[in-house]
Amino acid sequence: MGKDSKNCKQPSHQHLKDQAKNRVEDLQSMINGLQVARKESRAIDVATLEEQVNQILREWKAELDEPTPASSLLI
Repeated sequence: MGKDSKNCKQPSHQHLKDQAKNRVEDLQSMINGLQVARKESRAIDVATLEEQVNQILREWKAELDEPTPASSLLI
């Protein structure tokens, strides 16, 4: 049973790792774009990219603050 239950958790864990990796890559890409826009003095692009980065971070924080089935066991 231990081995089977471990295998059930691995795909979910791998999915979460892949999702986190993709999010970090997206954020890095946006920050690189932000740096280029600043270097080229494109103020509108800078403001737009900064707002997009802040929106993504707010969404991630809200997602992390959502209760999970496991957290309900702690109550």
